Amino acid sequence: MTESSTKSTKAKKINNEWKKYFTSKEISSDHDYPFNFKNANWYVSIVYLTTFIAIPIIYNLVKNYAYNVVLVDGKLPNPWNNLELLITIALPIIGAGIAFAVDWKAMAKNGAWAAYTHFLFGIISSFFVSLFLIETGAVSGKVDDAIYLAVGFLVQIIIQFIGSLVVIFTNKALRKQIIATFKEAKLDLLIWILVFLALVSILNFAFNAISNSVNTNILADNTGNSKNQNQLVFMATTPLGIFALVLGSIFLAPINEEISYRYGTFSIVRHKWIGFSASLIYFPAMHIMGSGDWNNIFGYLGSGIMAPLLFVCTRGNTTYTLGLHMLLNTIATITLFATMK
Repeated sequence: MTESSTKSTKAKKINNEWKKYFTSKEISSDHDYPFNFKNANWYVSIVYLTTFIAIPIIYNLVKNYAYNVVLVDGKLPNPWNNLELLITIALPIIGAGIAFAVDWKAMAKNGAWAAYTHFLFGIISSFFVSLFLIETGAVSGKVDDAIYLAVGFLVQIIIQFIGSLVVIFTNKALRKQIIATFKEAKLDLLIWILVFLALVSILNFAFNAISNSVNTNILADNTGNSKNQNQLVFMATTPLGIFALVLGSIFLAPINEEISYRYGTFSIVRHKWIGFSASLIYFPAMHIMGSGDWNNIFGYLGSGIMAPLLFVCTRGNTTYTLGLHMLLNTIATITLFATMK
């Protein structure tokens, strides 16, 4: 054996020693159904990243900051209203159609369509929420009432959960992965979740300091809470709202979002670090785009960074990120209740 090959062998051993500390325990599903990080369809990836992430985010930033569009009677003025429908609804649907046409097997059989479930079932839920508001006569005057807000939240979260169940029950690899993790790696699951909880907490501390500085020094009239957070606080003023928060925020929303914005994003992109970047960007952004208060995005960046990193470290295991998300939302919900007056 030559000196160079000896050095190469030693380097590989050292690399493998370090690598075992940064990857989760191997389970049976890793061998039977390994997550696909390597066989990207670049055409599908570019269509998804462009139509579903890049263009909607850029449009939202332009609308809110470059043009500072003012709502008229709670609605966008034309032509912004038509443009909003085109970019935020039609364009992603067109992108999904192209992805199915180009790579049907990956989208349907391998579960990449999960990237669109939160969005598609969100549209369906919006239809049912609108029907409820029309039937109850609450379309104009009572939309902001806490009861209607809670009902709307519940309808949306339950319908999106149905979408998540469809993904799980039609995707054997994902189903086997979740079952195998609970059977074979319960302790490993707990350790990784707690470690990443600590890392998220550290990042949240830093990002909250930045957010407080932005909202205090630059936007003096801003409370520091995102509109999404303020809605949750308002909803929690009623018993139904409290029930909706516990059921939705702690149990259903983490499942919906992890299936779609973690498992789905990585499945459709099929590249470890591009998937990481896409998830990092879109997960915090989707909590802000509806309200457009981008200055409050810092509150979502900690989990936005660490959750996709956990997905990578666990070789594409959604069970780990799901557990982390549930724990983070549990802590956030308890904190919200504890700090309410």
